[in-house]
Amino acid sequence: MLFGVATFFIVCLWIVICIAGLEIYLRWNYLYSPVKWDYRKGFPVIEIDPEVPIEMGLKKNVNVTVKITDKAIYRLRTNSLRVRDDEDFPLKKPKGEFRVIALGDSWTFGEGVNIEDTYIKVIERLLKTRGDPKFVYRGINCGYASGRGPDSAYVFLRNKGIRLEPDVVILGSFINDIFDISYNNWHDLDADGLPARIDSDIFSVGANGNYGYKYDSNSIEARYRLKPPPFKFLEYSQVYTMMRVLYIEKIFLKYVFPKEKLIRELNSEIFMVSWDKYFKVVGGMKALCERNGARFIVVFLPYLTGKPNREALIARYNKWETAKFEEMGVGLLDLNRTFFELVPLGDVGARKKYFIEKDGHWTEEGNRVGGTLIADELFRRGWIPAAERPGVERGSSQ
Repeated sequence: MLFGVATFFIVCLWIVICIAGLEIYLRWNYLYSPVKWDYRKGFPVIEIDPEVPIEMGLKKNVNVTVKITDKAIYRLRTNSLRVRDDEDFPLKKPKGEFRVIALGDSWTFGEGVNIEDTYIKVIERLLKTRGDPKFVYRGINCGYASGRGPDSAYVFLRNKGIRLEPDVVILGSFINDIFDISYNNWHDLDADGLPARIDSDIFSVGANGNYGYKYDSNSIEARYRLKPPPFKFLEYSQVYTMMRVLYIEKIFLKYVFPKEKLIRELNSEIFMVSWDKYFKVVGGMKALCERNGARFIVVFLPYLTGKPNREALIARYNKWETAKFEEMGVGLLDLNRTFFELVPLGDVGARKKYFIEKDGHWTEEGNRVGGTLIADELFRRGWIPAAERPGVERGSSQ
């Protein structure tokens, strides 16, 4: 009996020693910290633009190589205007130039592809080919420079984007926009209730240009994460945090990032505040563009959930949002249907062709298709001065 008790205590001692050793290792290597910001490494380009008071922006004149997966390695350059581009150009539009700017997050920025393969540069090339040759066409990638959410994009457009003197403004909108708005704080509201300044509860910019998250706020996303541990000291344990992130959440937490809950519960109280903010800033962007002689369009970027009922879910989401946009008179292009057709449910090969594996953003081919569809829509609406060719009406996408 005594031997059995001794063995039990020895085993327990070894377990404690192993856990303590693992805790020391995780702390030494700054892994799974529960109290510090969880920074994304290898992306040292984020900085607050002093001209745009939002939660993030881009450093100027950066030239780095970024790796997001083993197969997604890309060149990342920014210019003196703090936008992603391989060349400099003036803030003020030169005479005879036609500008299209794209606002948005990582999709517009082009995570995983070189600048020439982003959808706004695809649009630029198509405008040069199909547009009236008396114009010089420039597509300007304001992804990430305009923050992570549409409210940040509004402040960017208000403070800097409109000074680029765009002829067309595109807002690339992804389904997570509602979450991005939910953890942003609005300051210095104007008479229309729109913000002049934005900061974030859970987003941080590091001194070296990396950015990080801290999911301990009262944001919508945080509410769906696990409750605090039963013992206070575990909040400071990196071993516990590692186990929670790698195993506990995957097993017990149904919605770490509940995009589909957002689709199903469109009218739930938890989302309505963010929806109201979303439509408010979209309306603000439309009005700002109209006052400055620019066209404005929202593009729904595709969300390819693997659920069998994905098309029904997205259709319900888009029907509701489209009706609101029609009421507001906001131009809209939905790319979900096209990509549902290109990537049938369960077709792994098709998915890899258009979406980066283990990441989800567009590949070069995905950007090419998306950019072509957007350019077609701009020509169809007659927003682009089309080339005069026999048998082709001005504004035609043929």
